[in-house]
Amino acid sequence: MGPTPTPSSPTSKARRSALADFLRTRRAALRPVDVGLDPGPGRRRTPGLRREEVAQLSGVGLSWYTWLEQGRVVTPSGQVLLALSRALALTAAERDHLFHLAALPPPPPGEPRSTPTPPR
Repeated sequence: MGPTPTPSSPTSKARRSALADFLRTRRAALRPVDVGLDPGPGRRRTPGLRREEVAQLSGVGLSWYTWLEQGRVVTPSGQVLLALSRALALTAAERDHLFHLAALPPPPPGEPRSTPTPPR
């Protein structure tokens, strides 16, 4: 096994960039009604969910989620990744890919994948 990439290494930068792109594309693919949110009146400027909505659904701070999407040096825990995978309604394969991009082992195959709970 090779050396662990540092936050500024090319491998780490590429991984953060891929993670950011993955989160953005999955967020853009969902509509508010897909996750039980009211889209509100009129046309939305953002395709799919807003960052605020993903943060709210997953219980992750907005700034922290924004940093993930920007590819900044932050290290998500497995618990955060599971929350994001539920909020983004990821399939098991997509969830495992998310964990791979974050350089974490995926959860056990029997890990329940529930749908996001609408905000109260």
